[in-house]
Amino acid sequence: MNCSDNADAADDCCLALSYVVCGQIRVARTGDRVGSPIKINADLLYSQVGAVYTAVSIPEVVAILVHELGHHYGKYTHNDLDLIGVRVSMLMQEKMINTPLLPWNAIASASVFNADAFVGFPQVILSVGDEVIDISQAYEQAVHCEVLTLPIPILPIPDLQLVTKAPVGSLLHNVHWEKIKDREDVLKVSIRANVSNNCLYKNDVKFRNNNFQMSIEFDVKKTDTEWKYDPASLKLDQFKTPRWKLIRLPNM
Repeated sequence: MNCSDNADAADDCCLALSYVVCGQIRVARTGDRVGSPIKINADLLYSQVGAVYTAVSIPEVVAILVHELGHHYGKYTHNDLDLIGVRVSMLMQEKMINTPLLPWNAIASASVFNADAFVGFPQVILSVGDEVIDISQAYEQAVHCEVLTLPIPILPIPDLQLVTKAPVGSLLHNVHWEKIKDREDVLKVSIRANVSNNCLYKNDVKFRNNNFQMSIEFDVKKTDTEWKYDPASLKLDQFKTPRWKLIRLPNM
C-alpha cells in the first residue's frame, strides 16, 4: 500500500482495509477524485476520560473534512492539508460559541456559529448525549423586529407585540445556561442569550432591538443508559425586560 490516503474512488475495498498509513493511524481516508467517499475512523471521534466519552468538537471535524476534501483537488501532502484544515478550524472557532450544561459533563451542550454576513442568521446546534440537533430554522422563525408594541409595565408579563416583522439577519451571543430543574428522570433545561437583530426600516438595514434576549427551553429524558432529547419540548422565545417596568409580580 502506498504511503498516501489517496485511493481510487471506485476502490471502496481499499478504503475499507485499514486506517493505518505509513505506520500512523489516520482519522479518515478518501480517494483522489471529486466525489470520492470519505471513510471516517469512528473510534477516533471520541476521547475517553474515566467512564466519560467526549466527541471531537465541530471545528475539529471541519479540519478533518477540509483535509480529506483537499485530496480530491490535487496531490497535496498531509502536512499541507493539515495546516489548511487547522487554519479553517481556527477561523471557525473565532465565530463559534460552545457552552456545556455542566463542566466535564456530556449530558448537553449548545453551539452557536454566527455568520459574518450582515443578512445572515446563526447556526444553533444542541448536543444531547450522542444526538446533534440543529434548531437554526426554529431560531430564525422565533426572532423578530418590533413595529408596533403595547407596553405592559408589569413583570413578568411581556409587552404586547401588535405588529412585528422578520429581521434580515440576526446575531446570538452571550450564551449561558439557567439553573436546571430536576424532575426524577427528566431535566428541564433553559438557555439564555442576547439577540441583536438586523432590521430593515425605510431601506436602512441596521442593528436594532439590541435589548432583546432569547430563551431556549427543552427537556432531556433519562433512559436506562443515556440522556435523550425530547423534540416536542423545544420552545424558543424572544423577549426583553425594559427598565421602565414598574411592578414585579412574585414568583409562583
